[in-house]
Amino acid sequence: MPGLGCARGSLASDRRQKGYWVGRDSAREEIDGETHGDFVSPIKGRYPTDSAPVPADLKRGLIDGSMLKPARWKFLEEQAFTGYDNDANMVKIGILNLYLHQLERAHIEMRNPLTTGFGGIYPGKRFDIILANPPFSGRVQEESILSDLNYKLNTRATELLFLKWFIDHLTPGGRGGVIVPAGVLFGSTNAATKLRELLLTECDLQAVINLPSGVFRPYSGVGTAALIFEKGKATESVWFYDLTADGFSLDDKRTPIAANDIPDVLAKWPTREEGPNSYRVPIEKIKEHGWSLAAGRYKPSTAEAVDHDVPAEILNEVMKIEGEIIRRGNALHAKLESGL
Repeated sequence: MPGLGCARGSLASDRRQKGYWVGRDSAREEIDGETHGDFVSPIKGRYPTDSAPVPADLKRGLIDGSMLKPARWKFLEEQAFTGYDNDANMVKIGILNLYLHQLERAHIEMRNPLTTGFGGIYPGKRFDIILANPPFSGRVQEESILSDLNYKLNTRATELLFLKWFIDHLTPGGRGGVIVPAGVLFGSTNAATKLRELLLTECDLQAVINLPSGVFRPYSGVGTAALIFEKGKATESVWFYDLTADGFSLDDKRTPIAANDIPDVLAKWPTREEGPNSYRVPIEKIKEHGWSLAAGRYKPSTAEAVDHDVPAEILNEVMKIEGEIIRRGNALHAKLESGL
């Protein structure tokens, strides 16, 4: 979500918000719930003031939001978006980005959600959509972590605690799109294993998109993956995609290059098409491997048949070449003996 997400924070849409989105190319627009190439989109468009069907010309990319009614604008501007970060500079940047998109009344706060709750019974607020790129590593003081958040995990690792927070704070049917370090996919600690089990049994993990190391350079070179999931039903199968290039070099300069798998992953996403870089894995197989989501463990390997010459023919060819070498060597030796 260019221009909206704080670098280390999370962006969540309020539970009354469904069907509203901020587009890539326009400041704001309304969509009808179709995928339109996005991994996380509401299943059905829903308005805060009425249930009228979405006009066809309000689909993404056709027009901007100029046809929205005042009540819908008010909802979009004041209630649709919530964001948190515990870095004051990131909060300022997030507020500035939203202001430039005429969303200056969005709820962006300086808050560490791992240590500060919303009050009342946990989890408190819940959201229909959560987009996040939380810290890839770090530790929180154990006594500061919300006890309900850390229940049965008993970990201080921020990458695990944030993913647990996202799961806890989605409404039933809510969808998440979050970036996690690769270690979350295959970590062998009890906390990592329990968290993956929770993700796969309480959510439908629809996709694991493995990203190449370097996509977040120069800030971090750690390997990462994008998790796309929907809360409320257990996972039956997981679609993996190994993205090898994103259109930019993987060094600190991040210069544009021709190689880019993003169009391919977007094209395959609606039907979860399998191909050289994508494959489905049933939940039974994942469970057999200790809830591991390591892509290399499940990637199909195909043996290609290679036609070889008959061994006797290969040997005859070798002997023929050796004979020619000896013949020419003898001729050269004879010339040297004769003084030529």
